[in-house]
Amino acid sequence: MNINIKGTGIELTPEIRSYLDKKIASLEKFVTEEDTGATANIEIGKTTNKHKSGIIFFTEINFTIRKADLRVKAFGDSLMASMDKAKDMALERLRTEKDRTASHQL
Repeated sequence: MNINIKGTGIELTPEIRSYLDKKIASLEKFVTEEDTGATANIEIGKTTNKHKSGIIFFTEINFTIRKADLRVKAFGDSLMASMDKAKDMALERLRTEKDRTASHQL
């Protein structure tokens, strides 16, 4: 799977990249060998630079798998929390898509 990461309003440090790679690794089990064009565009960052606390971080994941486009956007009070929420939401969407395609093939 081709993974593109973009930071908005923050610097992508090696720690952030490694944490995000661990989260994305759990999503790659839904990519089969047939999905040669599978891509994941990930954008992480701050919604605003004016506020210092509250829900100001976001993670957006855009998948293209099996000719389906899936989009997930999660917000959190920390960057790691928003990544965790986005991963959980993406897992749910990928499971739903997998079940949908499996039921149509029967």
